[in-house]
Amino acid sequence: MRIYFDNNLINRLSEGGQARRLRSALDARRDYVMASGFNILEVMADRDHERRTARLRAISSIATTFVTEPELYRQGLELRGEIIRCRPCWLSKLPDPEVQTWVLKMRREYLANWRKLADLTEFSENNPPNWNDELFQAFSDQLHPIKGEAQKSQKALRDKIPAKNRASAQKDYSRIRWDIPGVDLRTLTAGIAEREMRWRFVAYGEWEGIILTRTPGSRDLRMFPNPAFRREPIDTQDYARFWFQDVDGDQIPTTRLIALVQMFQIDHPVRASNVLDLHHAIHLLDCDAVLTGDQSFAMVMKDVARYLPTVGKPIFVPNGENGVVYDPVESIIDTLDAV
Repeated sequence: MRIYFDNNLINRLSEGGQARRLRSALDARRDYVMASGFNILEVMADRDHERRTARLRAISSIATTFVTEPELYRQGLELRGEIIRCRPCWLSKLPDPEVQTWVLKMRREYLANWRKLADLTEFSENNPPNWNDELFQAFSDQLHPIKGEAQKSQKALRDKIPAKNRASAQKDYSRIRWDIPGVDLRTLTAGIAEREMRWRFVAYGEWEGIILTRTPGSRDLRMFPNPAFRREPIDTQDYARFWFQDVDGDQIPTTRLIALVQMFQIDHPVRASNVLDLHHAIHLLDCDAVLTGDQSFAMVMKDVARYLPTVGKPIFVPNGENGVVYDPVESIIDTLDAV
Protein backbone atom coordinates (compact mmCIF):
# COMPACT_ATOMS: atom_id res chain seq x y z
CA MET A 1 0.00 0.00 0.00
CA ARG A 2 1.27 3.49 -0.85
CA ILE A 3 0.92 5.83 2.14
CA TYR A 4 1.29 9.57 2.63
CA PHE A 5 1.80 11.19 6.07
CA ASP A 6 0.97 14.77 6.91
CA ASN A 7 3.38 16.65 9.15
CA ASN A 8 1.35 16.18 12.30
CA LEU A 9 2.43 12.54 12.26
CA ILE A 10 5.96 13.27 11.04
CA ASN A 11 6.43 15.55 14.04
CA ARG A 12 5.40 12.72 16.38
CA LEU A 13 7.90 10.38 14.76
CA SER A 14 10.88 12.73 14.87
CA GLU A 15 12.06 11.81 18.36
CA GLY A 16 13.81 8.78 19.77
CA GLY A 17 14.34 6.83 16.56
CA GLN A 18 10.60 6.35 16.03
CA ALA A 19 10.86 7.00 12.30
CA ARG A 20 13.27 4.12 11.75
CA ARG A 21 11.08 1.84 13.87
CA LEU A 22 8.10 2.75 11.71
CA ARG A 23 10.04 2.16 8.50
CA SER A 24 10.91 -1.37 9.65
CA ALA A 25 7.28 -2.06 10.59
CA LEU A 26 6.00 -0.76 7.25
CA ASP A 27 8.63 -2.78 5.35
CA ALA A 28 7.31 -5.89 7.09
CA ARG A 29 3.82 -5.00 5.87
CA ARG A 30 5.17 -4.24 2.38
CA ASP A 31 3.84 -0.70 2.60
CA TYR A 32 5.80 2.27 1.30
CA VAL A 33 5.64 5.97 2.03
CA MET A 34 5.59 8.92 -0.36
CA ALA A 35 6.91 12.33 0.76
CA SER A 36 6.27 15.69 -0.88
CA GLY A 37 7.84 19.13 -1.04
CA PHE A 38 5.05 20.35 1.22
CA ASN A 39 6.30 18.04 3.96
CA ILE A 40 9.60 19.91 3.68
CA LEU A 41 8.03 23.36 3.53
CA GLU A 42 6.02 22.74 6.69
CA VAL A 43 9.10 21.52 8.56
CA MET A 44 10.99 24.62 7.49
CA ALA A 45 8.40 26.92 9.07
CA ASP A 46 9.90 25.91 12.43
CA ARG A 47 12.66 28.30 13.51
CA ASP A 48 14.28 25.74 15.83
CA HIS A 49 17.29 24.29 13.98
CA GLU A 50 17.49 21.06 15.99
CA ARG A 51 13.79 20.35 15.64
CA ARG A 52 13.96 21.00 11.89
CA THR A 53 16.90 18.62 11.59
CA ALA A 54 15.10 15.87 13.50
CA ARG A 55 11.96 16.24 11.36
CA LEU A 56 13.88 16.24 8.10
CA ARG A 57 15.66 13.11 9.19
CA ALA A 58 12.30 11.55 10.04
CA ILE A 59 11.03 12.27 6.52
CA SER A 60 14.19 10.81 4.99
CA SER A 61 13.94 7.71 7.20
CA ILE A 62 10.26 7.01 6.55
CA ALA A 63 9.94 7.84 2.86
CA THR A 64 10.68 5.25 0.22
CA THR A 65 9.64 7.48 -2.67
CA PHE A 66 9.39 11.23 -3.28
CA VAL A 67 7.17 13.46 -5.40
CA THR A 68 9.55 14.18 -8.27
CA GLU A 69 7.35 16.71 -10.08
CA PRO A 70 6.03 19.82 -8.30
CA GLU A 71 2.30 19.43 -7.67
CA LEU A 72 1.69 22.76 -9.40
CA TYR A 73 3.33 21.46 -12.56
CA ARG A 74 0.97 18.48 -12.60
CA GLN A 75 -1.99 20.74 -11.91
CA GLY A 76 -0.92 23.04 -14.75
CA LEU A 77 -0.59 20.17 -17.21
CA GLU A 78 -4.10 18.97 -16.39
CA LEU A 79 -5.64 22.40 -16.85
CA ARG A 80 -3.67 23.09 -20.01
CA GLY A 81 -5.16 19.93 -21.49
CA GLU A 82 -8.69 21.19 -20.81
CA ILE A 83 -7.89 24.64 -22.22
CA ILE A 84 -6.51 23.04 -25.40
CA ARG A 85 -9.68 20.92 -25.65
CA CYS A 86 -12.18 23.67 -24.84
CA ARG A 87 -10.50 27.06 -25.42
CA PRO A 88 -7.45 26.72 -27.68
CA CYS A 89 -7.97 30.36 -28.70
CA TRP A 90 -6.76 31.42 -25.24
CA LEU A 91 -3.26 30.11 -25.90
CA SER A 92 -0.51 31.38 -28.15
CA LYS A 93 0.47 29.07 -31.01
CA LEU A 94 4.18 29.17 -30.25
CA PRO A 95 5.71 28.16 -26.92
CA ASP A 96 7.83 30.77 -25.16
CA PRO A 97 11.43 29.47 -25.26
CA GLU A 98 12.31 31.38 -22.09
CA VAL A 99 9.48 29.68 -20.25
CA GLN A 100 10.45 26.28 -21.63
CA THR A 101 13.98 26.74 -20.32
CA TRP A 102 12.70 27.93 -16.95
CA VAL A 103 10.29 25.00 -16.51
CA LEU A 104 12.96 22.45 -17.43
CA LYS A 105 15.38 24.06 -14.94
CA MET A 106 12.69 24.11 -12.24
CA ARG A 107 11.90 20.41 -12.68
CA ARG A 108 15.56 19.42 -12.58
CA GLU A 109 16.18 21.49 -9.46
CA TYR A 110 13.15 20.02 -7.71
CA LEU A 111 14.50 16.50 -8.22
CA ALA A 112 18.01 17.57 -7.22
CA ASN A 113 16.65 19.00 -3.97
CA TRP A 114 15.23 15.62 -3.00
CA ARG A 115 18.63 14.04 -3.61
CA LYS A 116 20.15 16.78 -1.46
CA LEU A 117 17.68 15.96 1.31
CA ALA A 118 18.60 12.27 1.21
CA ASP A 119 22.31 13.10 1.38
CA LEU A 120 22.15 15.78 4.06
CA THR A 121 19.82 14.01 6.47
CA GLU A 122 22.21 11.14 7.02
CA PHE A 123 23.31 10.99 10.65
CA SER A 124 26.63 12.74 10.10
CA GLU A 125 28.71 15.09 12.22
CA ASN A 126 30.12 16.69 9.08
CA ASN A 127 27.03 18.72 8.15
CA PRO A 128 27.56 22.47 8.66
CA PRO A 129 25.34 24.16 11.30
CA ASN A 130 23.16 25.90 8.71
CA TRP A 131 22.84 23.03 6.22
CA ASN A 132 19.06 22.83 6.36
CA ASP A 133 18.74 26.60 5.85
CA GLU A 134 20.18 26.06 2.38
CA LEU A 135 17.72 23.26 1.70
CA PHE A 136 14.85 25.41 2.93
CA GLN A 137 15.73 28.16 0.48
CA ALA A 138 15.89 25.67 -2.39
CA PHE A 139 12.39 24.31 -1.70
CA SER A 140 10.75 27.54 -0.61
CA ASP A 141 11.72 29.37 -3.82
CA GLN A 142 9.48 26.92 -5.69
CA LEU A 143 6.74 26.29 -3.14
CA HIS A 144 6.01 29.64 -1.48
CA PRO A 145 4.24 31.07 -4.58
CA ILE A 146 1.81 28.14 -4.37
CA LYS A 147 1.18 28.72 -0.67
CA GLY A 148 0.59 32.44 -1.21
CA GLU A 149 -1.91 31.84 -4.02
CA ALA A 150 -3.80 29.29 -1.92
CA GLN A 151 -4.04 31.80 0.95
CA LYS A 152 -5.55 34.41 -1.38
CA SER A 153 -8.01 31.88 -2.78
CA GLN A 154 -9.15 30.83 0.71
CA LYS A 155 -9.59 34.43 1.83
CA ALA A 156 -11.65 35.24 -1.27
CA LEU A 157 -13.93 32.27 -0.58
CA ARG A 158 -14.47 33.18 3.06
CA ASP A 159 -15.10 36.81 2.10
CA LYS A 160 -18.18 35.53 0.25
CA ILE A 161 -19.76 34.89 3.65
CA PRO A 162 -21.56 38.02 4.85
CA ALA A 163 -19.90 39.21 8.07
CA LYS A 164 -23.11 38.97 10.13
CA ASN A 165 -23.59 35.35 9.04
CA ARG A 166 -20.05 33.99 9.30
CA ALA A 167 -20.57 32.00 12.48
CA SER A 168 -23.65 30.19 11.18
CA ALA A 169 -22.39 30.00 7.58
CA GLN A 170 -19.74 27.50 8.69
CA LYS A 171 -22.56 24.98 8.82
CA ASP A 172 -24.83 26.39 6.12
CA TYR A 173 -23.53 26.82 2.57
CA SER A 174 -26.76 28.52 1.54
CA ARG A 175 -25.68 31.68 3.41
CA ILE A 176 -22.61 32.09 1.20
CA ARG A 177 -22.91 34.60 -1.63
CA TRP A 178 -22.32 32.40 -4.65
CA ASP A 179 -22.16 35.26 -7.13
CA ILE A 180 -19.77 36.65 -9.74
CA PRO A 181 -20.15 40.31 -10.79
CA GLY A 182 -21.33 40.58 -14.39
CA VAL A 183 -22.07 36.86 -14.74
CA ASP A 184 -25.52 35.26 -14.76
CA LEU A 185 -24.49 32.38 -12.55
CA ARG A 186 -28.03 31.05 -12.16
CA THR A 187 -28.32 30.45 -15.92
CA LEU A 188 -24.81 29.07 -16.27
CA THR A 189 -25.30 26.56 -13.47
CA ALA A 190 -28.84 25.45 -14.35
CA GLY A 191 -29.01 21.69 -14.04
CA ILE A 192 -25.68 21.40 -12.19
CA ALA A 193 -25.76 19.65 -8.81
CA GLU A 194 -25.15 22.01 -5.89
CA ARG A 195 -21.78 20.65 -4.75
CA GLU A 196 -20.61 20.35 -8.34
CA MET A 197 -21.39 24.03 -8.84
CA ARG A 198 -19.55 24.97 -5.66
CA TRP A 199 -16.22 23.33 -6.43
CA ARG A 200 -16.37 24.93 -9.88
CA PHE A 201 -17.03 28.28 -8.22
CA VAL A 202 -13.95 27.83 -6.00
CA ALA A 203 -11.81 26.77 -8.98
CA TYR A 204 -13.02 29.78 -10.95
CA GLY A 205 -11.71 32.02 -8.19
CA GLU A 206 -8.48 30.08 -7.71
CA TRP A 207 -7.41 30.62 -11.34
CA GLU A 208 -9.04 34.01 -11.91
CA GLY A 209 -5.96 36.08 -11.12
CA ILE A 210 -3.80 33.86 -13.31
CA ILE A 211 -5.94 33.38 -16.41
CA LEU A 212 -8.54 36.15 -16.44
CA THR A 213 -7.17 39.31 -14.77
CA ARG A 214 -3.41 38.46 -14.93
CA THR A 215 -3.11 40.14 -11.55
CA PRO A 216 0.46 41.15 -10.59
CA GLY A 217 1.64 38.98 -7.74
CA SER A 218 -0.57 36.03 -8.64
CA ARG A 219 1.04 32.65 -9.10
CA ASP A 220 3.99 33.01 -11.46
CA LEU A 221 2.71 32.40 -15.00
CA ARG A 222 6.09 30.98 -15.90
CA MET A 223 5.21 27.93 -13.82
CA PHE A 224 2.22 27.24 -16.05
CA PRO A 225 3.36 24.81 -18.75
CA ASN A 226 3.65 26.10 -22.33
CA PRO A 227 2.07 27.27 -24.56
CA ALA A 228 1.53 30.56 -22.74
CA PHE A 229 -1.65 32.65 -22.77
CA ARG A 230 -2.18 35.14 -25.56
CA ARG A 231 -1.88 38.81 -24.69
CA GLU A 232 -5.47 39.59 -25.63
CA PRO A 233 -7.81 39.73 -22.59
CA ILE A 234 -10.23 36.88 -22.02
CA ASP A 235 -13.95 37.69 -21.81
CA THR A 236 -15.36 37.20 -18.30
CA GLN A 237 -18.49 35.43 -19.58
CA ASP A 238 -16.37 33.06 -21.66
CA TYR A 239 -14.12 32.34 -18.68
CA ALA A 240 -17.20 31.59 -16.57
CA ARG A 241 -18.68 29.28 -19.25
CA PHE A 242 -15.36 27.44 -19.37
CA TRP A 243 -15.53 26.63 -15.65
CA PHE A 244 -19.26 26.08 -15.17
CA GLN A 245 -20.20 24.36 -18.44
CA ASP A 246 -17.20 23.04 -20.34
CA VAL A 247 -14.53 21.78 -17.95
CA ASP A 248 -14.54 18.03 -17.29
CA GLY A 249 -13.68 17.60 -13.61
CA ASP A 250 -12.23 14.15 -14.25
CA GLN A 251 -9.59 15.76 -16.48
CA ILE A 252 -8.45 18.27 -13.83
CA PRO A 253 -8.46 16.09 -10.69
CA THR A 254 -5.87 18.18 -8.82
CA THR A 255 -7.76 21.47 -9.23
CA ARG A 256 -11.06 19.77 -8.39
CA LEU A 257 -9.68 18.16 -5.23
CA ILE A 258 -8.07 21.40 -4.02
CA ALA A 259 -11.36 23.23 -4.60
CA LEU A 260 -13.31 20.59 -2.69
CA VAL A 261 -10.91 20.74 0.26
CA GLN A 262 -11.29 24.52 0.39
CA MET A 263 -15.05 24.16 0.21
CA PHE A 264 -15.25 21.64 3.07
CA GLN A 265 -12.75 23.57 5.20
CA ILE A 266 -15.42 26.24 5.58
CA ASP A 267 -17.13 23.84 7.99
CA HIS A 268 -14.17 24.10 10.37
CA PRO A 269 -12.32 26.92 12.16
CA VAL A 270 -9.66 28.81 10.18
CA ARG A 271 -6.20 27.61 11.17
CA ALA A 272 -2.66 28.42 10.06
CA SER A 273 -2.29 24.88 8.69
CA ASN A 274 -5.29 25.11 6.32
CA VAL A 275 -3.23 26.20 3.33
CA LEU A 276 -0.70 23.37 3.58
CA ASP A 277 -3.49 20.88 4.32
CA LEU A 278 -4.79 21.66 0.82
CA HIS A 279 -1.59 20.37 -0.70
CA HIS A 280 -1.18 17.37 1.59
CA ALA A 281 -4.71 16.35 0.55
CA ILE A 282 -3.64 16.27 -3.11
CA HIS A 283 -2.05 12.92 -2.37
CA LEU A 284 -5.46 11.31 -2.01
CA LEU A 285 -5.10 11.18 -5.80
CA ASP A 286 -1.88 9.17 -5.99
CA CYS A 287 -1.77 7.24 -2.69
CA ASP A 288 -3.90 4.45 -1.26
CA ALA A 289 -4.13 6.22 2.09
CA VAL A 290 -3.37 9.65 3.56
CA LEU A 291 -2.70 9.50 7.30
CA THR A 292 -3.05 12.47 9.62
CA GLY A 293 -3.02 13.12 13.34
CA ASP A 294 -5.28 16.15 12.86
CA GLN A 295 -8.91 15.17 13.39
CA SER A 296 -10.36 18.25 11.65
CA PHE A 297 -8.22 17.64 8.57
CA ALA A 298 -9.24 13.98 8.56
CA MET A 299 -12.91 15.01 8.61
CA VAL A 300 -12.37 17.38 5.65
CA MET A 301 -10.67 14.61 3.66
CA LYS A 302 -13.49 12.19 4.48
CA ASP A 303 -15.99 14.73 3.12
CA VAL A 304 -13.91 14.89 -0.08
CA ALA A 305 -13.72 11.09 -0.30
CA ARG A 306 -17.51 10.81 -0.02
CA TYR A 307 -17.77 13.14 -3.00
CA LEU A 308 -14.94 11.41 -4.93
CA PRO A 309 -15.14 7.74 -3.94
CA THR A 310 -12.21 6.71 -6.16
CA VAL A 311 -9.57 8.65 -4.17
CA GLY A 312 -7.36 7.16 -1.47
CA LYS A 313 -8.60 6.56 2.05
CA PRO A 314 -8.25 9.33 4.65
CA ILE A 315 -7.13 7.86 7.99
CA PHE A 316 -7.02 9.58 11.38
CA VAL A 317 -4.32 8.33 13.77
CA PRO A 318 -5.10 9.27 17.39
CA ASN A 319 -2.34 10.55 19.67
CA GLY A 320 -3.93 9.22 22.84
CA GLU A 321 -6.94 9.45 25.11
CA ASN A 322 -7.79 10.18 28.74
CA GLY A 323 -4.39 11.79 29.27
CA VAL A 324 -2.50 8.71 27.99
CA VAL A 325 -0.19 9.34 25.01
CA TYR A 326 0.08 6.41 22.61
CA ASP A 327 3.32 5.04 21.22
CA PRO A 328 3.30 6.71 17.74
CA VAL A 329 4.53 3.66 15.83
CA GLU A 330 2.10 1.27 17.49
CA SER A 331 -0.74 3.76 16.98
CA ILE A 332 -0.03 4.04 13.25
CA ILE A 333 0.34 0.28 12.72
CA ASP A 334 -2.75 -0.52 14.80
CA THR A 335 -4.76 2.06 12.82
CA LEU A 336 -3.57 0.60 9.51
CA ASP A 337 -4.39 -2.93 10.67
CA ALA A 338 -7.92 -1.83 11.53
CA VAL A 339 -8.58 -0.40 8.05
